[in-house]
Amino acid sequence: LSKWFNHWQLLDGANYACFITFIIMRVNIIRTILDRPVVVPTNEYKTVFQEVDNMTRQQLTVNFFSILLCIFRFFKYYEFQPRLQIVNKTMGSSMVHLYHFCLIFSVIFIGFAFAAHINFGSSVRDFSTLGHSAQALWESLFGNFDLGPTIGNGNLSYINPAMGVIFFITWIFVAAMVLMNVFVAILMDGYASAKEEGIETAQKEGKSSPDAVSDDIVTFLGYMGKAMSSRHWKYADSTLLHALKK
Repeated sequence: LSKWFNHWQLLDGANYACFITFIIMRVNIIRTILDRPVVVPTNEYKTVFQEVDNMTRQQLTVNFFSILLCIFRFFKYYEFQPRLQIVNKTMGSSMVHLYHFCLIFSVIFIGFAFAAHINFGSSVRDFSTLGHSAQALWESLFGNFDLGPTIGNGNLSYINPAMGVIFFITWIFVAAMVLMNVFVAILMDGYASAKEEGIETAQKEGKSSPDAVSDDIVTFLGYMGKAMSSRHWKYADSTLLHALKK
């Protein structure tokens, strides 16, 4: 059963389901437009426009997930080439550690988002809701924050200078400096393991290192050149005599 229903088959099935859903929704939109035509000019408000707009938005949402699944499906076709499959092997080697890292990061991230919302949500729009707070903290991991007149967000320093400084320094130290470096270390360890595995596989085949994509292209062009060469089509005299004797 696992041979036929692995993670790649599930990914393909989800992508095909998105394609089918898109076609069904598109046909439904066209049918709605044809069944309820609008004659202009008119002074009446036609709800068909709003209904078609809602269906179109739903269709675009399906398209988003469909494109996202198509991107992930590319990794399935990278496995045929030793150099291209390095990302797949890296993620595979790091999956257990990444799973536990995500659990730890989620707890810390949600905790800081709650703390920011409770302390600064009543006065700062970026922390007015839990969702806004999480978005502001996520963007701060990539350097999108305002240092302000002292430190941290300028608005935070005006509301509560002491808490603003403590919150900013603690969040940047724990999340940006510690957790992000742990995340990079996990991926680097997985990459080193995947690279070593690729070299061992290549050495078993009598090669010093895995073939690059350019090597495969050169080999393919060489095969095509031999196949298209006129010398390759001619038979040797010994081959013809052997065939006649039969």
